[in-house]
Amino acid sequence: MIQSGFKRTMLAVAVAAVEFVVADVAPAQAQKLDEIIVTARKREESLMDAPLSLTAVQGKAMDEVGVTNLEQLSSQVPGLQVGRAAQTSAIYIRGIGSGINKGFEQSAGMYVDGVYQLRSRQFTASLVDLQRVEVLRGPQGILFGKNTIAGAIKVETASPNR
Repeated sequence: MIQSGFKRTMLAVAVAAVEFVVADVAPAQAQKLDEIIVTARKREESLMDAPLSLTAVQGKAMDEVGVTNLEQLSSQVPGLQVGRAAQTSAIYIRGIGSGINKGFEQSAGMYVDGVYQLRSRQFTASLVDLQRVEVLRGPQGILFGKNTIAGAIKVETASPNR
């Protein structure tokens, strides 16, 4: 009986000692994530503070994965699909889009450095030398104007002095 109590005490001490060691090591190994700044609401704010349904992909991350166009980006962003035909493409955000027709303006607006890209032909352009791509899901008419019923794609190119 005495040995049984001794074993339990030693086991409790060993478990407590391991918890103290793990508690001391964990803060030293913890990594701090970089803060992602977005400009979806026309001002700089943290991605965590923005009250929008949006996904931001940094240019460095796109370079590492090898993303060079919107079709490849759609595999990295949830809810974004890009449909392609012979000479045009269509963007669908959360399943909402205009279809593949060269004459239609899209239901998802695309903005490169704040400039609206009018037709779907511009959606097939290469995405190179980017700072960030922000995909905003849901209607964005108040912030971005017409043709954003599905959402908006905001492309920010890298500054020349980067």
